[in-house]
Amino acid sequence: MTAVGGSTTMFHSRAVEYQIDETAKTATLIWEFPGNATVPDAWYTNSWYTPFWGDVDRLPNGNHLVTAGIRSPTVESRVFEVTKDDRRVVWEFRFPPDYGVYRADRITAPLVHAITN
Repeated sequence: MTAVGGSTTMFHSRAVEYQIDETAKTATLIWEFPGNATVPDAWYTNSWYTPFWGDVDRLPNGNHLVTAGIRSPTVESRVFEVTKDDRRVVWEFRFPPDYGVYRADRITAPLVHAITN
């Protein structure tokens, strides 16, 4: 059981990727997190619940960018990147409680040119 937003629930979130076969009309689970991955803290396996805010993007490097959002005075939202192969959290950003987030995108910083005299 997990305490979420001041109430007790048995719900838990995860990120998934499916391979879709449109001809056979099947979907095969090919990646999930956390599953049985080793995680940096218990939030990922015990407390993560994103009831409707959230987003997962596969990045060009194969990793997944996960947005785990919720708006609650007692629960934090997180954005984190997970490796594809060993499902390791590369980095995470934690929002303070009562600050929600529903989507995040990886952006490439613009190229900066030095001006010389």
